[in-house]
Amino acid sequence: MNDEIRKVLEMLEQGKITVEEAERLITALQSGGGRREQESPHGYSRGYEESGRGVSFEESVEGFVREILRMAFGAVSGALHFIPGLSESFREAVEEIDREDYAEYVEKGYIVIRGAGDDIRVRTGEVDVTPGIYRSSTMVVPENSRIVIISLGGDVRVRGNFEEIRIKTFGGDALFKGRFRSLISDTFGGDVELETPIHGLRLRINTMGGSVHMPEGYRREGNTVVYGEPDGREARIKTLGGDFVLENME
Repeated sequence: MNDEIRKVLEMLEQGKITVEEAERLITALQSGGGRREQESPHGYSRGYEESGRGVSFEESVEGFVREILRMAFGAVSGALHFIPGLSESFREAVEEIDREDYAEYVEKGYIVIRGAGDDIRVRTGEVDVTPGIYRSSTMVVPENSRIVIISLGGDVRVRGNFEEIRIKTFGGDALFKGRFRSLISDTFGGDVELETPIHGLRLRINTMGGSVHMPEGYRREGNTVVYGEPDGREARIKTLGGDFVLENME
């Protein structure tokens, strides 16, 4: 990530500048006052695009802020067990609100893993883990699981074979090595590194304030790049202030 852009994002996180001021600064750093959204040599969008419509820098940041507040609330919920003098009914009420935030994922069969401040490491193995919400820095989940990882202030490292992966990080990197049918990664202020077999992969990249590095040999289909004949696997990567690196896993 560009050091100047990193400083802008840090000032935004600390409340020293507004979203509008951050947008102007990043625009100036990227293009010297030119257009904010532009085509890259790789054919991905410099700026966010979702569901066929452009999404502004402000909307992107607001979405991350909403997720950050949810993550922070979850961290407070977990810390309540260590605070003396609180009634059990108060603790239960806060934890119930926390559970409701991610209940829809659990109902659909996802394993939800959350963390604040620590790195999260997840791999697949021969274990029996049921869908639910977990707070753990290290976790083994069954092969071909569907997982959601939400991390505030720590890196996320995932290895193995998955049906579906959803990663949201603020202030940390996301690193994945393995196979998947579907991967969705949203990062704010961190890099994304993806090592997976690229043949048959459909990849959509939306980035602002970072660079993209990936192997040649793809073709473009609109805002999507495709390696070889599609086999049903796809990845959607969003980065704000971070780099994206794709490597082929033989």
